[in-house]
Amino acid sequence: MKTNAAFSLTELLVTIAIMTLIGTVGFPAINSLRAAKLVNSGNQIAELANQARQNSISRNTSTALVMAINTGDAKLDYRLFCLVEYKSGTQTWSMVSPWTLLPAEVVVDSTNSGVFVTDKPTLSPAIGDLKYSGKTISASHYTYQVFLADGTMESAQIKANTMPVLRLVQDHSAVASNYYDIVLNVYTGIPKIERP
Repeated sequence: MKTNAAFSLTELLVTIAIMTLIGTVGFPAINSLRAAKLVNSGNQIAELANQARQNSISRNTSTALVMAINTGDAKLDYRLFCLVEYKSGTQTWSMVSPWTLLPAEVVVDSTNSGVFVTDKPTLSPAIGDLKYSGKTISASHYTYQVFLADGTMESAQIKANTMPVLRLVQDHSAVASNYYDIVLNVYTGIPKIERP
């Protein structure tokens, strides 16, 4: 005689209780991990800004912090950074740091990073095309801010009393109250961190 195998009501209730417990403990841990990625990414970009300032002072030149903004690849836009340095001997710009790519969960909020994105200084000569993994990133597809040899920043186009800000968020749909701001002081070149 064949019997139908099935779960008892008790077994189902125990399974549901265990799944609820795992969900209750697991979801906050996942959110905490995502928040840690935001903080680590912000620290990484703030350190890159510090490196740009230090490079300018120590080498008596200009160094630009570059961010890709319109490459046509959403995985790179507002996530890809590098440093380029002005070489006075050849009157050209060249990369002095490898590219830094933020994790997929972290992106620069272009709406709240307006001055950094829109008010890039005019350089002569211009930085020109940059390469990333064999792909050309033309000047119209990135923005930058420039640190000068005295540690200050090129501020000709920056509005009075407005400092360039890079606001990193977990993603475009993230809660607005969770962000990582890097405020670049044009008078000292020193980045300041602001968190909620």
